[in-house]
Amino acid sequence: MLSREPKNLNLKFIIPLSLLYLTIYLAADSVSYKMVALGKILEPGPPFIFPLSYVIADVIAEVYGYAQAKKILFLTLFFQFLYALLVTAVIKLPYPEFWIMQNSYEQVFGNLLRFVSAGFLAVLSSHFLNIYIFSKWKILLKGKYFWLRSIGASAIGGFFLITVILICGYLGTVDAHTALNMFFSIYGLELLYACIMVWPAWLLSGFLKIKENLDVYDINTNFNPFNLE
Repeated sequence: MLSREPKNLNLKFIIPLSLLYLTIYLAADSVSYKMVALGKILEPGPPFIFPLSYVIADVIAEVYGYAQAKKILFLTLFFQFLYALLVTAVIKLPYPEFWIMQNSYEQVFGNLLRFVSAGFLAVLSSHFLNIYIFSKWKILLKGKYFWLRSIGASAIGGFFLITVILICGYLGTVDAHTALNMFFSIYGLELLYACIMVWPAWLLSGFLKIKENLDVYDINTNFNPFNLE
């Protein structure tokens, strides 16, 4: 018999964490071609936002397990692509002659779909690698050394992320010297983020384990990234 009463979910924090994860992606996409100059350091906008996604992914994998983190990642990629399609479609719609902001929208969001598509490839080679390494190390280290697992996995995943993004997302828009400068600047910023945010992430994961009464070890988990069971 079907119940007409709303189901009381035991997991209280997975939805806010998932929405925060998606928000980080969309915010990074929106500033994808904003350039930031801090002295000799040249950065595009996303590295000031996107490294937070590694932190949230590590927390989700630590508390809820690899399978849950993988599902959230796939859903995030889908809605990120939908966001880019909707924005691009509206920009391409006809506009009245008195509208003078069309070029500005084209400059800011004109390559958004390209950036998101490149980001999809980057995530396949980086975020799956990040949560895979993080989850495997949790088993190997018996749940200890969250800081080491998080920083190490983020460093490896971030390297692949930046490499793919620069090749697919910025090739042809910047010269080789600028691209190399961007690589080291972005990677350095990501490592700094990983070192600073690992301690709040460790505290948050501990809080969630107590509140959710959950601490998943992926001992018998199928780590195939395309298996959604």
